[in-house]
Amino acid sequence: MEKFRVETVVDKKTGLIFAELYHPDDAIVPMAATQPIYPTHEEATSDIVDMMKKSFPDQPIKTNP
Repeated sequence: MEKFRVETVVDKKTGLIFAELYHPDDAIVPMAATQPIYPTHEEATSDIVDMMKKSFPDQPIKTNP
């Protein structure tokens, strides 16, 4: 099973949050990142999970707290 890792980071210029997607999950450099548009880490994480669910509707999406 393929694994991805998502990390949320505070943008120092805006104070907003962006998300970084890592694949494989132990990669050092992210393969993709969002713009800093989220007010909280929780909203960024929730949006990424929603995007994954929409992109892969027939696959179970597991999250680790």
